[in-house]
Amino acid sequence: MGRPSNDQEVGTFSKRSTMKKGFPCQLVLLVIAILLQDSDGTKEKGAFIWGFSRHDARPRSSFSRAQSTTVERCAASPLHAVGHAVEGIECTMVSLDLPLIGTVSVLEATADSQEELVNLALREQTNLSSTISLDSGDPYGAVLWPASLSVSTYLLQNNLLRDRFVLELGSGTGLVALAAALGGAKSVLATDYEAVPLRLLRYAARNLNKLPMEIDYEILDICNDQIPLPYAHIVVAADIMYEPETGRAMARRAVEALRAGSRVVVGDSPGRAGRPAFLDELKRLGVNATFVDTIGSTLTGARHELICGKTSKTVSKDPEELVVAILDLDPTIHKLP
Repeated sequence: MGRPSNDQEVGTFSKRSTMKKGFPCQLVLLVIAILLQDSDGTKEKGAFIWGFSRHDARPRSSFSRAQSTTVERCAASPLHAVGHAVEGIECTMVSLDLPLIGTVSVLEATADSQEELVNLALREQTNLSSTISLDSGDPYGAVLWPASLSVSTYLLQNNLLRDRFVLELGSGTGLVALAAALGGAKSVLATDYEAVPLRLLRYAARNLNKLPMEIDYEILDICNDQIPLPYAHIVVAADIMYEPETGRAMARRAVEALRAGSRVVVGDSPGRAGRPAFLDELKRLGVNATFVDTIGSTLTGARHELICGKTSKTVSKDPEELVVAILDLDPTIHKLP
């Protein structure tokens, strides 16, 4: 996920304050203290973050211009069910109905787990007595955010996924990645700059959804410009521009993707501090574009007050209409040198 800051839509905790001095925008690894077995009974293997590998080289291939896009209302009637634990994190299953593909289920940290994740993120020293161990980081990627629902709906309704390589930046709980896998994508790579969200996503992909393909996973910090984006036909991001810094970083990544011939779809909920910086940086880099408002939905799951502020418009007791902005950058229109 992106990095929340002090704004009306998120809590007052900012992950920047938890990062070690000298590493302002580098990879933050959430190291789990106890390595549990996967649900299939086998331990995860791999030299990179216990099974999360760097991207494999993906071939470039030609693709036709997507069909003309439409903006339609997305409805959310999420169902919540407890009873899942991933690496010591107690989770709630959230099931949402998406157009064309039906029910998609993701995992969110429960209220108690959010409390523990917040406390761990605020500590300078790791509490070894906890079942979860973090060097630094935050819990924002362990809950669902509205733009992921709107972006998923947009991609599905506009037939942007069929036979495409899809790259999601700041996947968090991974609703967009799951929707892409179920919506006919040829390949899906889910990325986040922390490991915990990808573990929740991998559990959901393996155990809660009947996917026709395997999702790939990678640790990737969009702010680290030294690491190039893996190639994809479609690059997507939902609710990652919580700070001006991440807004500018997302703009640079969008331009990088456009130059590689990728289409870029970005979703943003109300009140994110990074959106103006994102648009300003896009303009500076030669891309003039505007967001289009769509009618999305608030979410209803439990949120720690430091994850989602009391004045937030993104969470409500019952689902309510919410304006979520979508930006669709087509490389055939936004041609860059």
